[in-house]
Amino acid sequence: MSLINELLDLAKIEAGAIQLNEQKTDLFQITQSCKTMLTARASERNINVHTSVVPAELYIQADPIRLKQILVNLAGNAVKFSNHGGNVHISWSCSRGRIILEVKDDGVGIEQEFIPELFQPLKEVGLRKI
Repeated sequence: MSLINELLDLAKIEAGAIQLNEQKTDLFQITQSCKTMLTARASERNINVHTSVVPAELYIQADPIRLKQILVNLAGNAVKFSNHGGNVHISWSCSRGRIILEVKDDGVGIEQEFIPELFQPLKEVGLRKI
């Protein structure tokens, strides 16, 4: 069901028909919720999920459901492709008036030659161990 909903969301995005419900959004709460959702899958592979939001009270104007969806997808991929017993770090920070999201892991990476293709629709990318 989740996959079908994601495909429907993608179709809406491509058609320019997606509706955003922007509101004051707590990035700490979004991050903790994402961590909670990933804990079971990460625990199965003995992967530690670490989070950091600096400053601890960091709010933005965004659609919290869509933002959480993005973060769960990014961090979920990090857990999926991390080495057994590895680490995933999710962090938000504020610098020069910009919000920075980082999801880091110590698992496989993307071959350098495929980086330019990352955001092209329906492209396959190669993976490598780092």
